[in-house]
Amino acid sequence: MPVTLIKRWNGILKRDLGVLYLIFIAVISVIGSGVLVVPTTAEYMAGPASLLSVIIAGVSILIFLLLYAELSSEIPVTGGTVRYPDISHGNIVSAMIGYGLLLAYVVSPPLVLEIMLSYLSYFFPSVYQNGNITSIGIAVASLIFIIFYIPSILGVKLTGLLSALLGSIKAIIIFVFALLLILFAFHPSNFTAYHGFIPYGINGVALAVSAGGLFFAFTGFRLIFDFAGEAKYPRRAIPGSVLLSFLIVFVIYMLVQVAVIGGINWTGLQQYSVIPGNWSSLSSLSSPLSQIALSNGLSFLSDIILFFAVYSPLVFVVPVLGAEARLLMGLVDNGYAPKVFNTTSKKYGSPYVAVTFILILTIITLILLPRYSSILSLVSSAYGFTYATIGVQYSVIVKHLSSSRFKVPLGKILAPISMILGGFVVFWSGYPSTLWGLIVMLLFIPVYFYYNRDIMKIKEDLRAGWWFIVYSLLLFAISYLGSQIFGGLGLVNSTESYLLIAVISLVFYWVGVKSGKREINIDKVQGG
Repeated sequence: MPVTLIKRWNGILKRDLGVLYLIFIAVISVIGSGVLVVPTTAEYMAGPASLLSVIIAGVSILIFLLLYAELSSEIPVTGGTVRYPDISHGNIVSAMIGYGLLLAYVVSPPLVLEIMLSYLSYFFPSVYQNGNITSIGIAVASLIFIIFYIPSILGVKLTGLLSALLGSIKAIIIFVFALLLILFAFHPSNFTAYHGFIPYGINGVALAVSAGGLFFAFTGFRLIFDFAGEAKYPRRAIPGSVLLSFLIVFVIYMLVQVAVIGGINWTGLQQYSVIPGNWSSLSSLSSPLSQIALSNGLSFLSDIILFFAVYSPLVFVVPVLGAEARLLMGLVDNGYAPKVFNTTSKKYGSPYVAVTFILILTIITLILLPRYSSILSLVSSAYGFTYATIGVQYSVIVKHLSSSRFKVPLGKILAPISMILGGFVVFWSGYPSTLWGLIVMLLFIPVYFYYNRDIMKIKEDLRAGWWFIVYSLLLFAISYLGSQIFGGLGLVNSTESYLLIAVISLVFYWVGVKSGKREINIDKVQGG
């Protein structure tokens, strides 16, 4: 698709993002603070078998990515993650998903910078005290947001260039750390000596994927689809960047997992209350990678990790402000956000109004963090519900594509599987996160009615979208009544919860596909 410019209201967007830029927009978003704690969290749940957990988590996220990649390569629109549910099921579904996702996006950068400031407080205690950001910390974080706001205003090409530069450094740092830990402190016996390779059975492996956070550590790739409207030759660039960025991230996570398992010096870690041979006692580590390095006498590796802990969340801000703005533009294109947010600079082709609005919202969120940190963390979980509909969106839209250059292998099978996995993702978010995610989505239904007064249009949207409301309520109910591991009441055990989710998801996959739009004009939505 050799389109170079996309006409917008009062301006243009430029297709300036090649494969390399898109790859590192994803890499910089996925490899984050989670890599500092998730490997050991997975280990104390699964032991050495956490390697299997990484593979399961990676394959699971890849299923979602493949489905999105086919849609995005054929319909490369701005804010794709909120546009596709609108294209497939209309305004009610997309308003719930879109505004829930936007709010989760806006909350994420302040929460990430809070982690950065907590590590920075080792050097500058005044930025973070007693578990909260101080006023000085808020000022520092606000300045960081303003600095990274500038490239978002000066054009997507600069955002892509910075993402490629800073993201490659980020990947190299953690790759080198893992490699050096393997070279200088590798204990092969750790993989078999302490109760075998799978000390806690298959349940432990599954728990590491879900409660251990491994699946959520792989999220972040969706930024590629939010920037799809500015991808050069999207039929090649989007599938290519999705697959290559996934490969980079997967290799790094596997390498880190191997390094951390092999790097555990049980004797050296006793000073941190770790019991030799007891994988679950690794939960006592407060800064796992740093402490593992120190226990092996590798203080220079501990310094590298401390630097990474500050650097990683800092550079995360580079693409995410722009992605949030594209999400907002997608809501405008869906028809239920002010058109002014689609205003773009004629010189730079940047959505400066949307980016400025996002910057203001982000700083307001940052100011609220000290008092409402726990609530804002729960609100950010709204994105979990968005995974539950990707398979349905795919199956409805793909029927209207005349041909696809990138065709998902076994797409008809992977789509319903993704629906089941999406239900699991919501369940893994845990109660009360599922409650807050549901509340956030339902709160924005009035926005839909504000922008839609046509009775026939409302009836059509209700016909196409009622199932998502019911499905979301059922997933919440299972979360509330389900396993205590995920915050539920424990009235339904984990096995029963998973079976219920699988059955309900398959039923609503069928209902969702049948309820989808009967006519979709692909040519009308292509290009922006």
